[in-house]
Amino acid sequence: MSEMEKLAEKLKQQKLQNESTQVNSEELTQQWVSSLDDLVSDIESWLKPLVDANVLRIKRESIVIHENPHPELRTRYPAPVLTLTLNGSEVKIKTKGRYIFGCVGRVDIEAGVKTWIVTRHVEDGREHWIIRRQGDARDAVAFNSDSLAEALSDYL
Repeated sequence: MSEMEKLAEKLKQQKLQNESTQVNSEELTQQWVSSLDDLVSDIESWLKPLVDANVLRIKRESIVIHENPHPELRTRYPAPVLTLTLNGSEVKIKTKGRYIFGCVGRVDIEAGVKTWIVTRHVEDGREHWIIRRQGDARDAVAFNSDSLAEALSDYL
């Protein structure tokens, strides 16, 4: 095999690898976007009693997230943002990204100077979310309606 043929073979392998990485990236991004939609729907349903009692307003918007976790992988996707208005105070629930060290995605709950970090973890094909205060990993608990209520109560 000539040097040119070797180079051609090497370039073909790189091309296939890049295409495979891109397809895998697109699948992971779609899974992440779907997870975000499910999470936001859960949050909206958990907050429904407050909306029904006219003590909370929810505004749902979308932003575009750009991530570049390594040179061969660039991704762009729509991500939800919730703005909660509680007794005149605002809380933002914002997507930070999918490619975050130590987890498989992150959403922040920002309330004044306080921030709670909600992280997505996937183990054995099962997804779960954890919430903790920024700067304190020891208080991490499962993210559910009760832990969201505690975070919001802590803010008020």
